[in-house]
Amino acid sequence: MPHTYFVTDHRQSYRQGENLSVEERAQTPAEKLWNDEIKCRADLRRALFPDLPSNAIIFANFNQLYKIDPNIFATWLCILARVPRSILWLLRFPPAGEAHLIQTAKEWAGDEIASRIRFTDVAAKDYHIYRCRVPDLFLDTSEVSLLTISVHCTS
Repeated sequence: MPHTYFVTDHRQSYRQGENLSVEERAQTPAEKLWNDEIKCRADLRRALFPDLPSNAIIFANFNQLYKIDPNIFATWLCILARVPRSILWLLRFPPAGEAHLIQTAKEWAGDEIASRIRFTDVAAKDYHIYRCRVPDLFLDTSEVSLLTISVHCTS
């Protein structure tokens, strides 16, 4: 299946830390809930990527790096080239893969595009799920999907 989409809103993806009971949540105006979520998301984006402008587009893939095949990586580099102010967020999973992917990106797309690939460490499950609200769009691989993380982020 060459084109699939996974859509969720950030509020439905993670509810821990909200400090509202079901009853309190039901009585809170939707606009307040949404504004609180937007603030939380913006704060987390700044914490993870303090140098990014607030209007940056964050693409992400949280698979282990060995699942990224050359064709899909080339596609992601093309996406970065076509979307100004965008980054690709990957996990150091394993850490040794980071240098290889950066070098490959430099060879295939140049230094500027390669500089927009960001890596973070693998986090504890709860925090990892919490930070799933940060990307604007998850990019998947063609052969091995994001099944586990997509289930975690939407449950």
